[in-house]
Amino acid sequence: MAQSVFSRAGGDPDKAGPLAEWAEEAKRVGDPKRGVIVSEDGELVAATRYVADVGIGASYVVDEDAKRLGLFGTEVGLASGQIAKQLGRRVIHVTMPEVTRGAGTHAPDLDGLLEDLRRVARARAAAEQVERQTALLAHTAGASPRQIADAIGVSHTTVHRWIKRAAASE
Repeated sequence: MAQSVFSRAGGDPDKAGPLAEWAEEAKRVGDPKRGVIVSEDGELVAATRYVADVGIGASYVVDEDAKRLGLFGTEVGLASGQIAKQLGRRVIHVTMPEVTRGAGTHAPDLDGLLEDLRRVARARAAAEQVERQTALLAHTAGASPRQIADAIGVSHTTVHRWIKRAAASE
């Protein structure tokens, strides 16, 4: 797989050996958040790590490599440009899932991830309920369905449905 990834990115597939070795190790570790920046001549230049926060994530060059390379920005897009300029060669970012198949020896904490999803879904449902209640209060205070819809980014038809349901439940 490393050869095909390397060749799709415009590199010489015969120089994908170091990437293939990295992929074998990455699969053994089994961490899909791992990645690597590779130069077009096959040199593994920097390790990367995917970091996620609520709903937002990005890959970053690990601190040790960022310091070694003197990078001023560690997000992969910014770092790749700096690295390519330093080396005078094109580089690509490759993640563990792009160059491995099958499960590694490390399995992510699926129960924890699913619990996080349930918690986020509960919070979203509560926020949506508050949004509907506030929209109804605004309508009672004289705001038109279109004004409410424009204010919160939903269609006025949705606001009409909320108003109808509230009236039917009274």
